[in-house]
Amino acid sequence: MNYFETDDFIFVHGGINPDVSPAAEAVKTLQWVSLEEASPHVSGRTVICGHTMQGTGSIADLDRTICIDTGLTQGKFLICLDLHDFSFRRVRKPV
Repeated sequence: MNYFETDDFIFVHGGINPDVSPAAEAVKTLQWVSLEEASPHVSGRTVICGHTMQGTGSIADLDRTICIDTGLTQGKFLICLDLHDFSFRRVRKPV
């Protein structure tokens, strides 16, 4: 599966076009679109994505799109996002 959706959220690795349902979206888009192409989804749900590393160690909150990629595979941080209040915890990857 290349996405997961709930009543309030769409979870993808890359991104999603704002006017396409997750089931109809191209796999390439779901996996590889970067955060720079993010727009609010027509469903009104918040998109939670990765794929575009935030070098600051903080999430990128673009209102209806939140990127939680903080570079774990590059030796940076792991992020845990609380979906109730959008607070997050960050831990540095052990060396």
